[in-house]
Amino acid sequence: YQTYKVVKLKDKSLGLLYYGCLAVIIAYISFSVLTQKLYLKKSPPIAGSVRASVQLDSNPASPPPAYCSVPPAGTNSTFGNCLFWSGEQIAYPFEGELNTLFITTRVSISQTPPPPPGCGGFWSRATAPDGTRCTPPGEHQTTNKTIYYIANIENITLVVDHTVRVSYPNFLGMDTFESYEHLDMKGKMLKGCVGSERNVSKAWDMEYRRNGAPGTNPPVHMDMFSLTDLLDAASCDQSGKALDLDANSTADGARSGETWRSSGMVIS
Repeated sequence: YQTYKVVKLKDKSLGLLYYGCLAVIIAYISFSVLTQKLYLKKSPPIAGSVRASVQLDSNPASPPPAYCSVPPAGTNSTFGNCLFWSGEQIAYPFEGELNTLFITTRVSISQTPPPPPGCGGFWSRATAPDGTRCTPPGEHQTTNKTIYYIANIENITLVVDHTVRVSYPNFLGMDTFESYEHLDMKGKMLKGCVGSERNVSKAWDMEYRRNGAPGTNPPVHMDMFSLTDLLDAASCDQSGKALDLDANSTADGARSGETWRSSGMVIS
């Protein structure tokens, strides 16, 4: 029979050191758990998909906005005011899984000259009998070019559906896979290019997921936001104002006085 001998020391200094070390260790563990959210089950996504579609303004008969009468700067092309397009024409792809979404704000319509003699049409690899290539002309070779803006583009609504697939190690050390759809996820849209929790422009919580977006019938449970909301979230202006499509563009290659509506922008 063997046992350990325990010696109990009554020393104030050693006792303070011992309990001080315990307090520091407990505080460090608690701080790490709370700040790094170690109480959550986390895993990087291994796959996912995003689907987006466009809804038009609820009042398509609204009058043309003011920018429909302001021609683009730095161009000699004819300005044809605004076009009222459908959602299928404004967004590409209009609906489906995607990595990027192209939203049209400006359109150029021009006339292509007839094919060279001997060409039955424009074919990139065809050649006329005289050796002339039957390739389509470039943009600067077209005629009667007219530029249009798309009316009320800021009022369109984007509807985004997303799913994600993650893997977790189980108790045997093997990976198990789980999929989550938009109904299982909460989200926020923050204002500014450096978002802050104090500047939330849109929030999709579990109540939103259960009841759907306000004013939708039947209820829409997917993320919904307007193009104005997106421009507000992407603005890096310290004033807190949303990006103005009619402000002067700073894009590479933009003409002097050209607006964002004309030059376009990339939001990532």
